[in-house]
Amino acid sequence: MGKLLIRKWGSFFLVLMLAASVSMLTGCDGDDGAPGAQGPPGPPGADAPGADAGESCNVCHGVDAFVDVAVAHPMLEKPTVSDIEVSRAGDILTVTFTVTDPDGDPVEGIGLVAPSGSSDLRVYMADIVPAGTPTVNVPQGTWETDYFELWAEERGDGSGGSVLETAPGEYSFTMGTPITAIGGPNAPEGNLAHTQRVYVRADPRDFGVLNRTMGVADFIIPADLGTTGVLVQEDAATSTYISRTVVAPSACTQCHGDPLERAAHGGGYQSPQVCLFCHSPIGSFDEDGTPIGDLMQAEGFWLANLIHAIHQESPDMTSVDFSEVTYPRHPSDCGVCHFDDGQDAYTAWTNPKVETCGTCHISEGAQAHLTAAAGSNCLICHNGTIAPDVEGAHAVTTLKNDPASGWEDHVDEEVTNVQTYTAALDLTPPANGTHYVAGEEILVTVTTSNLAAGDYNIEGGTSRANVYVYGPRANPVPILTPGSTTDPAFDPATDTADQGRSMLIDDAADDAQILTDAAGFKYELQAIPDDLAAGTYMVMAYVTTDVADCSAVYRGSVCIDGWVYTTFQVGTATEEPKVSGDCSGCHDPQDWTSFYHRSYFGTDGCIACHDQSGNNANYLSNRVHAVHAACPDCDLANDPEDPMHWDEVTFPRNAYACEACHDSGNTSYLADPVPVLWGAPCIGCHGAVSGARSHMIQNGSEFPEE
Repeated sequence: MGKLLIRKWGSFFLVLMLAASVSMLTGCDGDDGAPGAQGPPGPPGADAPGADAGESCNVCHGVDAFVDVAVAHPMLEKPTVSDIEVSRAGDILTVTFTVTDPDGDPVEGIGLVAPSGSSDLRVYMADIVPAGTPTVNVPQGTWETDYFELWAEERGDGSGGSVLETAPGEYSFTMGTPITAIGGPNAPEGNLAHTQRVYVRADPRDFGVLNRTMGVADFIIPADLGTTGVLVQEDAATSTYISRTVVAPSACTQCHGDPLERAAHGGGYQSPQVCLFCHSPIGSFDEDGTPIGDLMQAEGFWLANLIHAIHQESPDMTSVDFSEVTYPRHPSDCGVCHFDDGQDAYTAWTNPKVETCGTCHISEGAQAHLTAAAGSNCLICHNGTIAPDVEGAHAVTTLKNDPASGWEDHVDEEVTNVQTYTAALDLTPPANGTHYVAGEEILVTVTTSNLAAGDYNIEGGTSRANVYVYGPRANPVPILTPGSTTDPAFDPATDTADQGRSMLIDDAADDAQILTDAAGFKYELQAIPDDLAAGTYMVMAYVTTDVADCSAVYRGSVCIDGWVYTTFQVGTATEEPKVSGDCSGCHDPQDWTSFYHRSYFGTDGCIACHDQSGNNANYLSNRVHAVHAACPDCDLANDPEDPMHWDEVTFPRNAYACEACHDSGNTSYLADPVPVLWGAPCIGCHGAVSGARSHMIQNGSEFPEE
């Protein structure tokens, strides 16, 4: 009975609950109530997927990656042509030679495979006509210098010569033009007894890993069925040069690279001794119906005139206007090209000729003088007694080494400064004798001296005495001074690193590190922190004065040449090479830098201000790339309202020739590059391409969009 009652009451309650539910559902047709109060915030969510500023660029741009940097900036290795010999059978000459790669292994199959065919091998020959030989050329027929008459220009594609590979990397090129052409219509002043010159070009670029190369040698015509031991083959690696090497190949390659870039025909004609084959003022080799010598004279394209016109930015010395060339040296610095690496390099000083001097001295007065002295040796008067000696008159002095800088005709501002004082810098040595370690404090001492009378003592005093401490070389930022990146009080999230500290005793009240006294300007650096990266660091100091007899030259006074610099090692005795080498391959390390900020020290001096901290000047890594890429829009600090017109710069290399500057051996910047460091230099070249710029910024480069 009890169980039955329980079951009945259970059924009753179940029915009652179902009825209540139906009633509640019926009420859903009513209006919603007012919104409730905002609940408390939830915990932060996980970051969404996106760019990682610390991700290495090597993910895409590393070796064998999607866009390998090396592949995007291709620089092919150059093989070598060696063992040139010339043999004779009747009136036909055969040239044999060997081609090897940089490892010394034979380069096989040049000119014997598709797609280029055997035109990849060329052989030209020219007769060296002695100076003073009357020629048929006009308007000038007789020259004071040996010049060349081209008599054979052949390619191994069947259009003259023929070629065989006789052994791996060994080639035999049989000329189609007989030696009877010497003295014939193309080379009327040629003679079988003259020294001849042979040019061999080998082009293995079809293989994709090697560049064009060439060899050049002087030879004599051998007896019939004989083989000549070539008189001499040019070999820049051993400083072996052929006749009339007034300019060695290294004079050209120091700016233009090897093979020559941004120089007409430079890829194939890689030595001045070969340029003379065509750029000669004599010879009758047919060139579009005009004897080549007459054409070169008419166009001003004979070599000495052409090269001097280009490098002094002349608008009218040739048929081409070269006024837009930006040559990075003083034009009177003849030693840039005529240095003692060449066999006859110093003939400019020892045997100067009017015909050559007139290619630089082009003023109306100079030309009148040279015309009157035609045929004369300039040394008759220019010997240092009657008139200034030739070499001394062309000496380029500098603000750093000589107060009489000679720049007044080269720049807008007249240089009238007289360097009276100089400075010296000293650091307390490291305890272990080789490098500093954590906890050491370095005392920087700068002293100034009167060049004539000893200690520095001048009325008007010193207006500036600053010290800059920075590094390491691969990623320089200010260090070891108050407000620098290593200052314990420095907060990288909110602070901008301070750059340069005064050493003037008047400022000691605000900077306890200033210890200047009668013995010199002194500044004690903060203790080296435990986490300072091992490497090479720099100290540079600048002391100057504003006395009345020092006129301003562009950037301040230079009566006292107070720029001094040194490096020091932290954590290692091994010096870290510069990320890029010296700039002196193209630029004069004294003149061009001394005039702009007087930073004589190459990139080590520039990064005192143009560092990676973003505190003052633009990153050097960006500025230098933008300048040499001729790209004002690529400079992160260039003011669009008052831009610097770097679009007029003519860099003498291909823009992708990174090794033109990055030749120091320090490739640390490639090891694990991250956008925060790579963005600045890469935008320096690629910043004019909006997609590339956006890509770098999107992936973490620390600068605003354009």
